[in-house]
Amino acid sequence: MDKKSLATAIIVGIVFPVFVLITSMEFAVFNRGFFLDQLDKNNVSQTTGIASKELPAVTEQIFAFLKGEREDFNIYAEKENDLYVPLFNQEELIHMEDVRGLLKAGVIVQAVCGVLLLAGLVLLFFWNRAAMAKAVFGGSVFGLVLLLASGLAAVFDFTAVFQAAHRLIFTNDYWYLDPNESVLINIVPEPYFIALGLRIVTIAAVVYLICAVGGGFFSQRLTQRKFMKNSKRKF
Repeated sequence: MDKKSLATAIIVGIVFPVFVLITSMEFAVFNRGFFLDQLDKNNVSQTTGIASKELPAVTEQIFAFLKGEREDFNIYAEKENDLYVPLFNQEELIHMEDVRGLLKAGVIVQAVCGVLLLAGLVLLFFWNRAAMAKAVFGGSVFGLVLLLASGLAAVFDFTAVFQAAHRLIFTNDYWYLDPNESVLINIVPEPYFIALGLRIVTIAAVVYLICAVGGGFFSQRLTQRKFMKNSKRKF
C-alpha cells in the first residue's frame, strides 16, 4: 500500500466510528416517539405535576431549544393544579445552555468527520479499493471495541460512569440536580439515560457490525482477486 493510500485509510478508520457514533446519538436523542414513551414509563406527569396533555408540547419545546430553533429554555406548562407556570429554575436553564453548546460542538465534529469520511472513501475508491475496505473494517472494529469498553463500564456502575462523564464534559456542577427539587431531572431521570444509552449502543453496534462484515468480505475478495492476477502474470 502506498503512503497516500495508507494515510487516507488511517483517517477514514478514525473518523468513521466517530461519525457513526455521533449520528446514532443524534438519531436516538431526537426521536420523539422514544422520548414520549420514556416520559410515560418513568411516570413523569406524576413526579413533576405536569399535566399529561402538556407533555407532547413540552417535548417539542425541549427539542426545539436543543436544535437551536428556540432562543431560550423558559418553558411554561400547565400543572395538575391547573396553574400555568415556568418549569425550570435558573440552574436548570444554565445547564441546558451548556447541553445545547455541547450538541452544537457535536454537530460541527459530525460535519467535519462526514466530509473527511466521504472524501477519504472517494479517494480510496480510485486509488486502492482494498485499502478502502480495510479502513471501513478497521474503523468498525475500533467502534465496536469502544462500545464494548464503555458498555462494560456502564454495566459495572452506570451512576459512577454517568457522573464522571459529566464532570469531564461540563465546567460547572449545575448538572448535579436534586430529584426532590428539579423538574428537569425528573423529566429525564437515570432510567431515561440508561434506555437512551442502550438505544445509541444498539444503533451504532448494528452499523459497525454490518460495515465490519462488509468491509472484511470485500477486503478478502479484493485481496484474492489481486493474488489471482499476480499468479496469472507469473505464468
